[in-house]
Amino acid sequence: MRKVINKLTLIYYGFYVLAIGLAAIGYACLSGKPPLVDEHGSAGIALSSAYIVLLVASIPLALKLFSMKVKKLATREDLDEETKAARYLPLAAWRLVAIGADLLIGIALFYVLGSRSMIYCAAIAAVALVFCKPSEVKASSELNV
Repeated sequence: MRKVINKLTLIYYGFYVLAIGLAAIGYACLSGKPPLVDEHGSAGIALSSAYIVLLVASIPLALKLFSMKVKKLATREDLDEETKAARYLPLAAWRLVAIGADLLIGIALFYVLGSRSMIYCAAIAAVALVFCKPSEVKASSELNV
């Protein structure tokens, strides 16, 4: 179980490092310049609307699908702890990827559109990612091992 949690922790913190790096690159390259896309133009409205729909759909969907799959995995009596942990890894990793991608897209759109609402949406994804922080205690309780 420890190896699985270490891999998930690497993915978890990797998204925060990528987010900080993306923010630093965006600040260095685009700070003080006009946005690449006008947020009030049709392209800007389409981008921000698509991102908000993606965010509103993907976070609850990722959390719900993960919960359903892990509950089903936890009820399997024929699997030992190692097998459950091995099957838990991709489920938890996809949840982190889905929510972490939302975070990175929000930061990128903040710099592309120059819209404050995009950074607030990215903050929502960051908070959702905090709730997905992997821990051995949490994984053991979810898998009933």
